[in-house]
Amino acid sequence: MKNKYLLLAISLLFSIVLAACNSEKPKKEVEEPAASESSTSKEEDTVNTSDDGKTITNETGTYTLIKKVEGNETATSGPFTVTIPQVTVVTAELTDETAASYGSKNFPYIQVDMDISHETENTDTILGSFVKLVTNTGEQLDPDIVMSDIIDGEFYGKVNKSGSYAYVLKNSQPEDIEWVRVIIDSPLDSSHQEIGKPFDIRVNF
Repeated sequence: MKNKYLLLAISLLFSIVLAACNSEKPKKEVEEPAASESSTSKEEDTVNTSDDGKTITNETGTYTLIKKVEGNETATSGPFTVTIPQVTVVTAELTDETAASYGSKNFPYIQVDMDISHETENTDTILGSFVKLVTNTGEQLDPDIVMSDIIDGEFYGKVNKSGSYAYVLKNSQPEDIEWVRVIIDSPLDSSHQEIGKPFDIRVNF
């Protein structure tokens, strides 16, 4: 269970470290943020980053940045606006202990950071658990629930939420990813009626 929260924390930490690298040289030691209140460990985990900020290592394994794009791609449907501030392509090499819990040792994945804003006082829903990713290499992927910080889909009034979605590549090399499409079903009102069109946001590397 601990490894699950550490994997999620690494996924989120990549966003923090990469953002910091844009403004200053990354630190060698970065304290890892708490991944969940339900984590049983009270100890703070130490994460090491390479000088160029492209490699992160902690007790779960080593994570290497292959590609990154920033651009704040945005789409609006009904009362919802979805913004994608950053997409990264990463390779993971897990420790034996973590791999035994997770089920795989070496794999590439795509991380999509996402912000969703709701512009009315109504109670509406966007299906945050069913955000699909399509790649130029022909893969259609669902988010990995262990490594993703999935956005709760119910919005009560004017609310902003953020999350991060990880998609493990099954039949593609990370270097071959040239673009991705982020697809979300139509938003719904409190009566489960559609109040907008599906989201289809393309991000080019």
